Amino acid sequence: MPAVMEAIGKMTHEEKLHAMDMLWTSIITSSDAFEPPAWHETILNERRRQAESGEAQFLPWEEVKRELRQEFA
Repeated sequence: MPAVMEAIGKMTHEEKLHAMDMLWTSIITSSDAFEPPAWHETILNERRRQAESGEAQFLPWEEVKRELRQEFA
């Protein structure tokens, strides 16, 4: 097991969240070095098309959170 995975395994939940926050901050601040893969645009365009055509169904955020909490509780 890589050392970083071993270290993560020893972290508390709070430490893991803090580390994740630091990673996202690092990614955001160096976003000019990141080129998203081409398939991202393909998926986004398809989702936009579905939303504009009425094919997509949307749920209120509170309902989504409630369903996720039930699923992962």
